[in-house]
Amino acid sequence: MIWKRLLQKLLARFGYEIRRTSIVKAFVPFVQEFNFPGAFFKMWVASADVVPWYGKDWAECGEFRALRKLIKVGDRILEIGSHHGFTSMLLARFAGQDGYVLGIEPLPHNAMVAQAQLGLNRSISNLQFIQAACASAAGTVKIHAFHNSRVIDKESDAESIIVAAVTGDMLDEEYGPFDVIKVDVEGYELEVLKGCRRLLSRVPKLALELHIDDLRERGQTPTEIFKLIAVERYTGKMVLRPQDYRTLHVFNPCAIPEKGVINVFLEQK
Repeated sequence: MIWKRLLQKLLARFGYEIRRTSIVKAFVPFVQEFNFPGAFFKMWVASADVVPWYGKDWAECGEFRALRKLIKVGDRILEIGSHHGFTSMLLARFAGQDGYVLGIEPLPHNAMVAQAQLGLNRSISNLQFIQAACASAAGTVKIHAFHNSRVIDKESDAESIIVAAVTGDMLDEEYGPFDVIKVDVEGYELEVLKGCRRLLSRVPKLALELHIDDLRERGQTPTEIFKLIAVERYTGKMVLRPQDYRTLHVFNPCAIPEKGVINVFLEQK
């Protein structure tokens, strides 16, 4: 109706929007500063969904402390699943100007937000983003079209889009060689790592977020991932979530929980 469109435009001028029968305050993106030891940067917080996540005490998180120890100055890092670029900027600061981070993000909106972070942080010149998915082979994949997107293997009622897919080995050949692989892909970890076989043969450092429930839905397990990466070559730490995101445990592939999310941080023995 014409009157409804006119009302929507009028409300939008004052920062409001209509959702069905209610009027709610529209989310307005804002800039937040993060000042960690040796890692200061600014960040666009671009959606209401991510506000609680960025509000955590990150310096106390096991993931932050493990990455800080794992990444060395000069490291070249392949980050598969960059979202809005928060950990990308952390990694870039940790690696220093002699290092390099390539962030891969499949969802176009997320990739645009990540790219916008570079405009806020002109001093971060060792970070680059590519809008694509990583998979076991080049081609295309279908992903959910919401901010924490994931690859869809089966038919779904959720809104979805098709995006280009590349392999980690392809990226390593063009932008590498990489010393570190970081993977956060919401249950698609095994397929991503299958596309990194040549890279894995060099025993790179690994930061893997394993979504056990989502893996199980695909008929896969963390054991398959550990076999693929030849986990006997590695030592490191792990964080068990969501029960305890602060504590770093000694990595033990035999002590992986049956559900939830774990972060593992591995380097060659």
